[in-house]
Amino acid sequence: MKGCLVRVLRQYFVFFICALVLAGLGFALYWQWFSDKKVPTTNLNPVLHRDGSSVFEPVLPTTEISLPRDFHFHPQFQHENWHYLATLHDQHGQQYTVQWNYFRIATDERVTYGWNSPQLYIASVVVTDSEQAYQDLRLARGGIGQGGMISEPFQIWLDNWKWVGDGMSPFPGKLDVTTEQFALNLQTKPNGPFVLNGEQGYQVKHQDGVLAAYSVSAPFLDVMGTLDLNGQPIAVHGQAWLQKEWGSGLLVDEHNGWDWFALHLENGNALSVSQYRDDNGAPFRFGTLTFANGKTVTLDSNQITLKPLTQTTLANGRTVPLQWRISVPAYDIQLITQVNQRNMWLPFMLPYWEGPIHTIGAQKAKGFMQLTGY
Repeated sequence: MKGCLVRVLRQYFVFFICALVLAGLGFALYWQWFSDKKVPTTNLNPVLHRDGSSVFEPVLPTTEISLPRDFHFHPQFQHENWHYLATLHDQHGQQYTVQWNYFRIATDERVTYGWNSPQLYIASVVVTDSEQAYQDLRLARGGIGQGGMISEPFQIWLDNWKWVGDGMSPFPGKLDVTTEQFALNLQTKPNGPFVLNGEQGYQVKHQDGVLAAYSVSAPFLDVMGTLDLNGQPIAVHGQAWLQKEWGSGLLVDEHNGWDWFALHLENGNALSVSQYRDDNGAPFRFGTLTFANGKTVTLDSNQITLKPLTQTTLANGRTVPLQWRISVPAYDIQLITQVNQRNMWLPFMLPYWEGPIHTIGAQKAKGFMQLTGY
């Protein structure tokens, strides 16, 4: 009896220590990454820069990228990210948007398991209606089953948030997320081509070529499913965009942030344009124009103009350029963006502004804008 009691107490003690370790990790990560403190606008998280003390797989232009194979994990690289952006409507025409982000990052290059795993998983979700934004975030240690991926059938998860696909592809697939305030269950299937961004999936992000990532996207996705906001189920349908990138460094030292726009144009085409802002010179711009017929055009800095038109001070004191002019003259694209809601600052791992936008003027488009480093 005494031995049994000792074993039970030992089990409770181990559980208590593990809980303390996890709580401490969570507090430390929250303090370092998630707190919405007023900091200098160029103060980006150091984990986003390449660390010379760790040796990850390099990003090379000779690597062959293939889909759907490369929708899977690449743990030999420092990081990878799935970004899902959906514009939805209910039966009355009311618009909703969904932003779901799944991020894996390794603190070093070791291949270890259990509590020694260097992998971290971070997932965030944001849902908007016409009046407000709902948001939640979770993080997990790797190696203990709380987050990860299964190749067949395709599945990525963090706790009970998960994307499950048929076979080895994420499409058709189901995104299932439940929080205390809201939930979503969305079925997604492709309605157009997959895209290898940059040069066959190799995307340069610096004018000197010192930073690059592998980048693929699925800009034409059909969505059906249910949103549950404050206990009210809502049947929705619409279109979505999935972007996936992986590599071994998100920024170099002189970078102070990036701006990204993902837009569905009214003519049926899809436009993605980005710029990486540099302390030492002009921003480095790149993009992809995908036609509904499957044709894809890679855009370089000389073909893209991104100009902020207004600066807006948010409730947290940060000043962010929320209206932009986007020009791609070679393809007769002239857009002026307008945000749907201004207070979309997200105090996540890397605090940033991200939310739905539309355009005003002659050319119409809907999509999303992401602004970091402000």
